[in-house]
Amino acid sequence: MNFFIDLIETGKIRTKEELRSLYRQFIKKYHPDSRPGRPPAIEGDKRVDFDDLKRDYQAAVSRFRELAASEPGPSSPAPFRYDADAFMSELRDLVARGLPVSEKAVRKNRAYAASIDYVSKCIERLYGAAYSFAELDDQLKFLDRRIPRVYYYALQVLWSSFDCANGYAYAKVIAERHLGCISWTLDEMGFSTLDKFLADVIGTAGRLATIDRP
Repeated sequence: MNFFIDLIETGKIRTKEELRSLYRQFIKKYHPDSRPGRPPAIEGDKRVDFDDLKRDYQAAVSRFRELAASEPGPSSPAPFRYDADAFMSELRDLVARGLPVSEKAVRKNRAYAASIDYVSKCIERLYGAAYSFAELDDQLKFLDRRIPRVYYYALQVLWSSFDCANGYAYAKVIAERHLGCISWTLDEMGFSTLDKFLADVIGTAGRLATIDRP
């Protein structure tokens, strides 16, 4: 029986450092160089064979390697899957909590941060490099500060779209009218991606409104 492996299997030795320390203790206690002028070391009823001891130690080191190799590695996060219903729901929560984003509020509200994260991933999945949540946030922030009327209409497009997605089909008409009031201004300002995003939200809401829900 390998004494070292037995200690590993029973959990009395948990690391290679502990194994190395125990091996050195045996060497220090029983090796002839540590016992000058004294009789050969005896452990139990037999003389210590240092070749066997070294082989047992090396076998125990190998056992640690085997255990490490058999341990499952860190699991990879599940790939993100876009879901239109979840996107509209999280976008609604995000707008309700504040859009453009309030960094101070994000630090205090985990749900707010979670909505931002989900909506960001959805926008990345839908538009790739063509648009990002950061751009959406910056553009709405600019409108809020410089052209409040356009910002107000942009929010109304979103709120009417949320109503449409929840089953009020006529709200899609209202959302389209609100977007029509600002679409030209957005394009003139170079915010055509925001214009497209709002139009796509209306389209998504319209498709969700046609789904029969329990």
